[in-house]
Amino acid sequence: MKQEFKDYWRKEPKNALVTGASSGMGLCYAEKLAEEGYNLLLISIDGKTMADVAERLQKHYQNQRIEYLVKDLAEENAAEDLYEYACQSGFSVNLLINNAGIFTFKDVLDISLKKIETFIGLHVSTVTKLCRLFGEQMAKPSVLLIAAVYRSSLKLSRHTLPQLLAGSAVSLTAPRWK
Repeated sequence: MKQEFKDYWRKEPKNALVTGASSGMGLCYAEKLAEEGYNLLLISIDGKTMADVAERLQKHYQNQRIEYLVKDLAEENAAEDLYEYACQSGFSVNLLINNAGIFTFKDVLDISLKKIETFIGLHVSTVTKLCRLFGEQMAKPSVLLIAAVYRSSLKLSRHTLPQLLAGSAVSLTAPRWK
């Protein structure tokens, strides 16, 4: 089983969709995947930075398809719009990295309900919809990799997310690439 999983990543074409790809971990994922030979569809709300990143990667990896889309993934139909864009542009995704995120250092009692709805929209609704939409496309025969990153430092009743997860079956991990 391990060998089959390992061999999957050698399949062609290698097409990855990375959200939150203009900076931070999303940018690291994009750079590493480009280095590994992946074609990339990069998503970010930051249009100027995303355009610069895509241009830099395309110059360095000229034989790969590097595209980007400026999109606010917290919008209600963002997942559907992104899926439609990928289908219309002929970008068949076989690796999905959900990395887009927003955060605050405020106590939850100091955050407006509208802002909380935005957090939930991005971190839960959009991620779930993207997994469902692209998962169906990737299911035959494929593996769905989700690196959903909850980057929020949101305090919940004076406790951070890692504190709330302590002692539970859930763990927070981040990949380390050299």
